[in-house]
Amino acid sequence: MIEDGALPERDLGLADPVRAFQQVSTDVDLNRPLTLADGSTATALEIQWELFAAARRYAKEHGLAVLGDEAVGDLVIERWRGSSPAWRATPCPSCASSTGWPSCT
Repeated sequence: MIEDGALPERDLGLADPVRAFQQVSTDVDLNRPLTLADGSTATALEIQWELFAAARRYAKEHGLAVLGDEAVGDLVIERWRGSSPAWRATPCPSCASSTGWPSCT
């Protein structure tokens, strides 16, 4: 995705990565606002959703054979979507659904 320029349009770089790591490590719901390099804020879940949406778009536009084969790529996306209780309980901003893969777009 990096090589193909398929990352989210918004810069998700953290203003202070060490501090953000410390904040996230104690935030079990991943809802604490983190300061991004551009001065805006986003929670860890919001950052994950933006990266996940970019990965889904990339999969749709380019396929995931780069990961070995399409089935492996599909499994990576599916496991990413179901990786944590906080993640699964949070509705996908793209489709307003918490049902996960493949319903979110």
